[in-house]
Amino acid sequence: SIRLNNAAVVVCGAGSEVVKSTREKYDSREANLQLAKLPRNKRALTSFGADLISISFTADTRCNLLFYFVGLSGKVGNPRPRKREVGSFTSGVEDDAGTQYDWRTITHPFQVVLEVVGVIPFVIWALNYDHYWRTRTIGLNITTSQVKVALEPNDLHTVFLHFDDFTDPKSPLTEWFCWLQKRHLEKLQLSDYQKSLYCESYARSKGVKYEENFNEGAHKLTLSQMRDLEKKMTRQDIIFLRCKAMKKKWRIPKENQEFVDFLGTSRSSIVEEGNNRLPSSDSIPLYQRQYSSPLEALTCLVRESNSFLSPIIAVNFYISSLDLIIPNDECSTKSIPSIISVMAVSSEFKASNPLFSDKYDLPREYITMNFSVCGLVWNIGDNGAEDIELSRFRNGSFVGLAYMCDCDDSTVNDVVTLDFRTTLYPSQDPVQTFSVNLEFCNVALILNPLPLLSSLNVLLALFGLPFRPVTETTRNLARKMSNVVEDASETNDYITHIRTDIQIRINDVSVLFMIDREQIYRGVL
Repeated sequence: SIRLNNAAVVVCGAGSEVVKSTREKYDSREANLQLAKLPRNKRALTSFGADLISISFTADTRCNLLFYFVGLSGKVGNPRPRKREVGSFTSGVEDDAGTQYDWRTITHPFQVVLEVVGVIPFVIWALNYDHYWRTRTIGLNITTSQVKVALEPNDLHTVFLHFDDFTDPKSPLTEWFCWLQKRHLEKLQLSDYQKSLYCESYARSKGVKYEENFNEGAHKLTLSQMRDLEKKMTRQDIIFLRCKAMKKKWRIPKENQEFVDFLGTSRSSIVEEGNNRLPSSDSIPLYQRQYSSPLEALTCLVRESNSFLSPIIAVNFYISSLDLIIPNDECSTKSIPSIISVMAVSSEFKASNPLFSDKYDLPREYITMNFSVCGLVWNIGDNGAEDIELSRFRNGSFVGLAYMCDCDDSTVNDVVTLDFRTTLYPSQDPVQTFSVNLEFCNVALILNPLPLLSSLNVLLALFGLPFRPVTETTRNLARKMSNVVEDASETNDYITHIRTDIQIRINDVSVLFMIDREQIYRGVL
């Protein structure tokens, strides 16, 4: 196991307020130049750290990877403006030493346990070949303690901007990674002569005569030279060339149940048993396909069985308690803080490859997601609401916005339940069906005007993310992409048809309208 004490990741960049003001004053190119020249002592900091990080493996045969975080928290620091002393002399060069920051908490300390399932099968698949890869399960289980998140718009926008530098397609890091990947793919390309030479050498090594039009006097590659060529190919290319070289020799036994099941689940067939046409690398369509030879179907089977999405992918997370803190709106004098408290949040996601389903002719369910929220209370915060006269209960507490209804049993029912499923009917023109079931139950909503309007203002400001401004280059790129999509819709016969089924159920939900005649303005509610 590995233990890290007091570990933190700090990202330095321009704050949201600086970015917004700079993009309002300058155009896109000049704004990026001004932000790049921003001195370090004027940049904000985003810090995510933990008191303890433990990395270990489970002691059972599955050997799952475990990450344990103690005291995981996040905060944003904005630089304080420096007060220049009277009579002091400055050279004009701003030094970042001794810069002080005003830190604001984004997430309060909490505990997290991450379990990565299927580490050993993934390593085997990545480094070598796993014959049972499509039967494996790759998953992630996340369990947390009580989580408190402050929904401060400017601070969350700063976090978004700092991590956007690493995720934006036009960021230097992403461009460098794309360039590196492009150079790697260029090295993987082989000439036609090298491919024919590899097929000839592989056939000779197996004692088979290669019957393609090839130079008889060509030298035979050694095993080391063949391995060097294989390093420049993907596993699909290696399988394709080997099937091409051994098309007269290799025969698939009729007793191979895996091959028979693949033809059944894909609803495909082999037209001519004696036709030995070269395997095709085209995998469209995957269903109701007519293969000209068994080796062509075998190539498609091996390629689909070894794709990254072949195994079952499962993601589960559980949050024991979640508090969303809506702070004061600094721009409004009638700002009222509130807290949305949820007793438990759980979600289950599972995805499988519909090509390897047990059902042959029936629609196949390959994506399922269940999301549930247990217990919901939306209270008014005590800090900042004393100056505003609000309605109170008899015990002196403020009237909130949402409460749980009294249940007869002792258990707490789910307030929000979401069930999402995706099914596919296998055919040359696949039909996807999206089924959504949403249920609200056992909750009382109170339309308290002033707190509701104050919370809506903060939430609207939260969704106003500072995206990059749209330039003429991005507009031209969007037009080209739209033209490509229109052309594809006219020429491609395999566009998937989509059907949707949405059901919304509301059970035991009460809505109370509340008006404070002394505080609310006419016409607001």
